Amino acid sequence: FGGVVYVSYNCLPGWAAAIPMRQLLAEHAARSSSPAVTRVANALDFADALKEAGASYFTQNPTVVSRLAGMKKMAPSYIAHEYMNKSWHPQYFSEVAGEMAEAKLSFAASASLTDHLDLVNFSATGAAFLATISDPTLRETTRDYLINQQFRRDIFVKGPTRLTPREQAECLGTLRLSLVTPRANIPTKASLPIGEVTFNAEQYGPILDLLAQGMRSVDSLTRHLESHGVTRGQIIQVLIVLVGLGHVATAIEPDAAAMNSTGNLNRAIITRSRLGHEEIFLASPVIRSGVEVDRMEQFFLAARGEGADPAVYTWGILQSLGQRLLKDGKPLEAAEENLAELRIRVSLFEERLPRLQALGIA
Repeated sequence: FGGVVYVSYNCLPGWAAAIPMRQLLAEHAARSSSPAVTRVANALDFADALKEAGASYFTQNPTVVSRLAGMKKMAPSYIAHEYMNKSWHPQYFSEVAGEMAEAKLSFAASASLTDHLDLVNFSATGAAFLATISDPTLRETTRDYLINQQFRRDIFVKGPTRLTPREQAECLGTLRLSLVTPRANIPTKASLPIGEVTFNAEQYGPILDLLAQGMRSVDSLTRHLESHGVTRGQIIQVLIVLVGLGHVATAIEPDAAAMNSTGNLNRAIITRSRLGHEEIFLASPVIRSGVEVDRMEQFFLAARGEGADPAVYTWGILQSLGQRLLKDGKPLEAAEENLAELRIRVSLFEERLPRLQALGIA
């Protein structure tokens, strides 16, 4: 009957060097009956002490040293989930593909869009080498070695039906897209597997400028830009990068029912935030997904809906919860200090507001 499966997983060879450290952390944590947060902190301190004692494992695996330093900045709950569970077992792509094959599922594509562009993943030599491999499973496994992949997001399908090239082109052409990040806030560089990549201003600039004006289809972008020397192929490459980085998303014109249901959901989320919950996403009916909107911005939205001063409104909520803003890592105690900081944040929020309105959130 067909079907689609999405699977994300830690994979090899990217995790190879860190597996012994994960084992060490799990071994240490398993020997304590303390709360999970305490066990995580103690295990990290133990690993750090072992490193400082000159353990050859760390000196011969410098990437593990930076990983350990990064872990000490992570939430203990995340580390407990990611490193301490008993079923933690990174796999090679070929192993996952083999298990999926038992259910008659075959690999379709990576769900990470930037994985589909060789130019941001490999050197010319690496891409040429990969092109010599005809077996799809061996090619994907080899790809992971080229970039030392440690996490994959894959799509497997059962009974795939392939579109013809013409069908693919027509479907892609009607696909509409919208900015998620305000135009002015989109960086000119990005860190990708091949390293730091600087965007080509002659290609990215015009595309972003058009999307800043409103939702556009691929065909529409092509009609506007081909006469300016930007080809359809270049447009598609740029869009893949921008969508993959989260600055652009596929979009639709939502109907009244979608606007109403997402509006109700967002109001419920903001209510939870007002009660002290840490909710940081609101629903967009335009991109049919969540958009990061922090608690302060949520309160600013609520204030707009009630015709209130956003800074004063938000400060009232924080006071009721016994909370204060942090600045430079320190709490602001005086009301005047909190209000001044809130007004700065409101000013920044006003710059983002048009984009939230375009996404059907504000």
